[in-house]
Amino acid sequence: MFLKPLLGLVLNSQKCADTFVNWYKMFYSALRCKQKNLETMTGAELRQAIANKWDYSYDVQLRKTQGKIFLQVMWRYQEQQSFSMNEAEFIQHLDTIASYLSDWGVVEQVQKFIEMTKERPRLGKAVSIPLQIGERSLEWLIGS
Repeated sequence: MFLKPLLGLVLNSQKCADTFVNWYKMFYSALRCKQKNLETMTGAELRQAIANKWDYSYDVQLRKTQGKIFLQVMWRYQEQQSFSMNEAEFIQHLDTIASYLSDWGVVEQVQKFIEMTKERPRLGKAVSIPLQIGERSLEWLIGS
């Protein structure tokens, strides 16, 4: 169907393959969320929410501690000269994180936390956002 032309592109190069896999993950995530009436988020939307709050495109990571999952807004940001990722890598990283947030149904939690918090990322101190992802999703995480 509509995937056949895309598969031809995928077979041509690794970059196209990576692009296709990322697109497919986002498409599948959005489809699952639509079926469950959950809100979705892209990496660009996550970046914008963070920049609207703290004026910079801070890096994010997922962290599991004591059986709980946190989205951490780190102190390093994309506008720094010493930032370790280029623009494309950063967007891909944010898309991956955003797809997890969408799949777990925690987009609204994250958005509200970012809007309401008085915390700010600073050197050596991340802003930790607790995620209530539910037992069903938690059992799929490695090391649970």
